[in-house]
Amino acid sequence: MLASLYVFRGAKGDLIKIVWLDGIGMSREAKRLERGRFIMPQVRCCARGAQ
Repeated sequence: MLASLYVFRGAKGDLIKIVWLDGIGMSREAKRLERGRFIMPQVRCCARGAQ
């Protein structure tokens, strides 16, 4: 069985949505913060020769 997880962050950073797909169906969850914001981790390129 193959499963996928997708995470989306709102532009202001106070909303996050998670979509989970498995072999049977789909589930979507959302969370809005009253204070603060969600911080996404920095993504660094790992390709050979890239800087």
